[in-house]
Amino acid sequence: MSDQSVVPGSNSGTPSLFVVPDHLKNKVGILDTGTAPGTRYVLKFAGSRFAVKQGGETVQQIQGNQYPVIIMGGASNYQRRYYEGTYDPSKKAAAPDCWSANGVEPHHTVADPQNDKCQTCRWAAKNSRIVNGRGTRACRLLKTLAIIPVEPIPGHETAVIQADIASMSIWGSEATMTDPQSKEAVLVGYPYQQFAERIEGNQKRTFEIVTLLSFDVNSTVPRPVFRPVALVEKHPQLVARVNAAMNNPELEAIINCEPPAQQDQ
Repeated sequence: MSDQSVVPGSNSGTPSLFVVPDHLKNKVGILDTGTAPGTRYVLKFAGSRFAVKQGGETVQQIQGNQYPVIIMGGASNYQRRYYEGTYDPSKKAAAPDCWSANGVEPHHTVADPQNDKCQTCRWAAKNSRIVNGRGTRACRLLKTLAIIPVEPIPGHETAVIQADIASMSIWGSEATMTDPQSKEAVLVGYPYQQFAERIEGNQKRTFEIVTLLSFDVNSTVPRPVFRPVALVEKHPQLVARVNAAMNNPELEAIINCEPPAQQDQ
C-alpha cells in the first residue's frame, strides 16, 4: 500500500514560534487525548459531508469530502452523550438530555441523569437503540477535539470549532481506497488513536500539523479519518492563526468539556 502521508521527523519539543499560554501548556496538542449555549461552532458529518454549524445554523458547507484543519487539542477523557428519542433533522438543535465529560458519570449540570454511573447505564449497552434495523448504543462514546480550519470561514475568521468523533473514528483500521489508475490501495486516513501515535512518533504536537479530514469511502455510515499532510511552521499565516487561537477562550472551553452547546444529535 502506498503511503506518502508521514510527516518527517523534526526537533523535539514545541517550536519557539508557537506561543502557548501557561494555562494551556498541558492541554493543547495533547495526543491521548465560557460560551452561551447555541453559540459554539461545531463540525457535523451528516451524509459524509463536512459542515460547520453554530446554533443549528450552517455557517460553512464543505464542497467535496475533504476538510484541511489544524487540531488545536483534545479532551483528555472520552465523553458520552445521550439524546432521548431518535434523531429528527427537522427539529431545532438542542442540548443532550444526559452527558458526561469524563465517560464515568453524568456531568453535574445534567438536570435528569439517566444513571449514577455511565458503565452500568442501560443506554450505554449494546443495542439500546435500533436505527434503520441496526443496533447501536443510545449513549454515544465520543472524543472531543478543538480544531481550526486551514481556510478561515468568511465572517467567522476567529472560529475555534468543536469536533466530536465517534468510536469508529477513534479506533479501528486505517481507511484506504483503490487508485483507479494503478489499482493499488491508497491511504485515505487513520483513525484518531493511530493518527495521534504517528504524530507523537515524529515528535510533534497536533497543532503543528495540517491534518486532512476525509471520509472512509468503505464505511456505510459517515466515518471521518485523519491524515497529516503538512507542517504548520512552513506557513507563517497558519502559525499566526494557531497563536491567535491559543488566546481564544473557546479553545479551553472545548478541551475542558464545558457544557456542550446546543447542537444537532
